[in-house]
Amino acid sequence: MTGLISEGEQLPSVRMLSISLGINPNTVQKAYLELEREGVSLSVPGKGCFVSKGARQRLKESCLGEDGAFSKLVRELKASGFSVDELSCAIKSIFENDQ
Repeated sequence: MTGLISEGEQLPSVRMLSISLGINPNTVQKAYLELEREGVSLSVPGKGCFVSKGARQRLKESCLGEDGAFSKLVRELKASGFSVDELSCAIKSIFENDQ
């Protein structure tokens, strides 16, 4: 999402990333498979895993789209009685304080 890794750029190998993060390689492999399933990455046999074209837009859509995580959270908060103004103020406050 941040553009730290550009479209077409190769992702770190499963082994390298698991070592640098100190996590099981199987966990990294599952994450890479999920990214590929979502169309964010593309696996090239013998060469590695690369960021696909349009990855950033797909990530935004998966978060903000109708069934995205953000949309689900907003619906839950709405059902809990929060108003649009309360949510808007909370979001603004986070943006202002996290700079």
